[in-house]
Amino acid sequence: MMMNRRFVNLVLENYTTNMYALHRLDVSKHLFYPSTAEAEEAHAKNDKETNNGGGGGKPKPLRIERLRRLPPPITGFVSSASPTRDPKRWHPMSEDMFVLLHGGRRGGGGEPGCKILHANSAGHAVLYDADSRAVVCVPDLGEPKGDSPMSFVVPGAGAGEEESLYVLRSVLMEPTYYQTDLHRSHNFKVLHFGGGGDSDDDDDDLRSYGFDLTSNFKWHPLPPPPLSGKNLVSSTVVDGGRTICVSAMSNGTGTFCFDTGTQQWRHAGDWKLPFYGRSGEYLPELETWVGFSTLHPHHLCSADLTGIAMASSSREGPTIQHVWEDFTPPATVETELVLNRRFPGIVRQTRLEWTSEQLHLVRLGSGRLCIVKVFNAEETVSLSCSFDEHQEHKGKLTLLVGVELLHGSDGELRMIKHKTKRFVFPSNRIKCVL
Repeated sequence: MMMNRRFVNLVLENYTTNMYALHRLDVSKHLFYPSTAEAEEAHAKNDKETNNGGGGGKPKPLRIERLRRLPPPITGFVSSASPTRDPKRWHPMSEDMFVLLHGGRRGGGGEPGCKILHANSAGHAVLYDADSRAVVCVPDLGEPKGDSPMSFVVPGAGAGEEESLYVLRSVLMEPTYYQTDLHRSHNFKVLHFGGGGDSDDDDDDLRSYGFDLTSNFKWHPLPPPPLSGKNLVSSTVVDGGRTICVSAMSNGTGTFCFDTGTQQWRHAGDWKLPFYGRSGEYLPELETWVGFSTLHPHHLCSADLTGIAMASSSREGPTIQHVWEDFTPPATVETELVLNRRFPGIVRQTRLEWTSEQLHLVRLGSGRLCIVKVFNAEETVSLSCSFDEHQEHKGKLTLLVGVELLHGSDGELRMIKHKTKRFVFPSNRIKCVL
């Protein structure tokens, strides 16, 4: 089974250069076996060695191979940092936005997943083509979209038709008495790209979107969801990308759906999307949605969201159908120590717990996915005679996992795990995985 994408884009915040560096990792080489059969054979051998220790002794712990280095960055992006900040220190800019666009080279050439749009904290935007190494200026957003905005790339209905980029603030701005329309326009916008022609000419590859450089090529304000002042915590797209769905944090608010054709919102129900965060991805080859479960450590799961696109509001939301263990962090360790035998009631209690810091899911095509998870080890120390606690960061674990979903002989959806790699990012932090 062939993958549609070989490369995954890792955008790192570099503490040394104060820039974002774009690395393209060949996941077909690092995270996947050549075939499904080889992946199953490798894991069957590993399970056998883990269970009997390779010779009847104690079980052998699972060994995760280290990814020693990333390929060199192919480009960098700079955020518009505030002049009042210390230039010698790196300040992660959560308002910077990176989006992977669907469009590829015309004529069937080129690697999918190579066009990346970057909008910095001031709203200035550029489009970078990692395949041709070309940079195209696109209209500015005009203002940042806040901390971790939601973005949705909706493809055109057919070949040569435009695709659109929708950007929605995850924390909706409250309208004011004097600036109601302005604040509403800041919440939700769309940029329509032209579909371009079908020419195989190399020159057309640099203009594969065929930008409409007229007054129409600009960001257009859209009506925001009727949730002013609310935090949006999860999102996905359904109905072939025609419908955008978002869920709010507050109880009793539920999920709202935006029809990109009519540009109208409707209340889908007083429930939340079944996936953790914004991980919901549709796999057309399997006709299902996948994402991370809402329970720690947020394993990969699937759900059927077909009914969300229906016009009527439902009382119950979609439920999780399958959950697969992609990776489980080390278990929580709790220890107690009596500091003085004369006072046995004074006990030093230590708790070492791994928590999820980042979860990324990238759809590669043909049922294959790249999962990137970052876990933090936090140690909490307290005394039994005191209410004070001391917390200390003890380490970070970054995992890259290649998995494949397919239908078994019984028709049930199952997961085949390929390779798992761990990686250390010195002086860097993952900004996003595209």
